[in-house]
Amino acid sequence: MIRRLPLIFALAAMLALPMTAQASDASLKRALLPYKNTLTIAILYLAGLDAAPAKSQGRAVESRAATFQGDFAKVERVARSQKASTSAGRKAIGELLSALGDSYTASGDLKAAGAAAAAGKSSTAQAYVNKSQRLVKSSLVPYQAAGKAFGLFG
Repeated sequence: MIRRLPLIFALAAMLALPMTAQASDASLKRALLPYKNTLTIAILYLAGLDAAPAKSQGRAVESRAATFQGDFAKVERVARSQKASTSAGRKAIGELLSALGDSYTASGDLKAAGAAAAAGKSSTAQAYVNKSQRLVKSSLVPYQAAGKAFGLFG
């Protein structure tokens, strides 16, 4: 009986491994779920702004973009702190981190556009908005892939 004890422990560990893999991906989904609305609002705002803000709206756009940058950074910290256990989970977390990086940069460009608009430099503001739009468009496909895997966007 004592000779079989290590074999029983090894068998129990092998049976428990698939359950821990599913639990790890599930915990990753639970960790990201509170940010579902935050990400959706930020992405829609970034994607919807295609013209330079008016001079009177420059500071408001700058402030909002700074808020979005903080939100993207927070979600990125949460995503990096979790470890996916399946290959699909690791791929989805990679897609999400890629999209978050692009969105963070797009928010920075939008922040610069707001500052330029507030300073009365509308052509510079439009150039930053155009750059932001290119980044947002490039981040949509990775967001869709990650959102499908983690149930983030509907």
